[in-house]
Amino acid sequence: MSETPLLIERLLSSPAFIRDLGLFLGLSEDVLLAISALGETPEGFSGRPQAEHLNAHFQIPVNDAMRALHMAEHLYNRVTEQGLEGADAVSQIASVAEGLEEPIEISTPKRDAIQSILSFKRAYEVSNVASKALEDVPHFVNVNGSWSVKPVRTREGEVINVPVLGMSVVWHDSTAKHEQTFFFLDEEDWDTFKNAIDGLVDTRKDIDALL
Repeated sequence: MSETPLLIERLLSSPAFIRDLGLFLGLSEDVLLAISALGETPEGFSGRPQAEHLNAHFQIPVNDAMRALHMAEHLYNRVTEQGLEGADAVSQIASVAEGLEEPIEISTPKRDAIQSILSFKRAYEVSNVASKALEDVPHFVNVNGSWSVKPVRTREGEVINVPVLGMSVVWHDSTAKHEQTFFFLDEEDWDTFKNAIDGLVDTRKDIDALL
């Protein structure tokens, strides 16, 4: 292992990072193991429900729980990006903790709990593979729409109420810039759209053998 902690050294000049790291390292082994268990789920470490879970079981303020969970997620992702072994990563973190302005000594049980957090979490990884597959290309974000009635007058003066769907499609381009397109569909357009989607649903089965 390098003598210089590579896992987080570039962030040590940030007071906010040091604050959150100290909060994370100050948690008990039980809380750290609970964070590790949360990381085993497809939802992963961070999120309001996870923070509320820690609050309910360990009386940790929700805001503090959110910060600790984000730190756990950050460390996990850094270990993954750098291809570090969990034990090496924990040693780097312990070295940093001991060198803080207010040193933190990490006990062996706490080291084991942190290593558990940093261990491979398959369900979490699998839940993120789709976003990784699309991160460098334009990709779908959301679709919204609402129906309205547009009155159309014929040459004889009769008013026909036409159902119209206003739809917007939101996506990110290859640089993660937020884009949006808005258009209208009548009922015939809507049927064509639905049929196209149904066709895509059917052809999705064609790739099952490759998965």
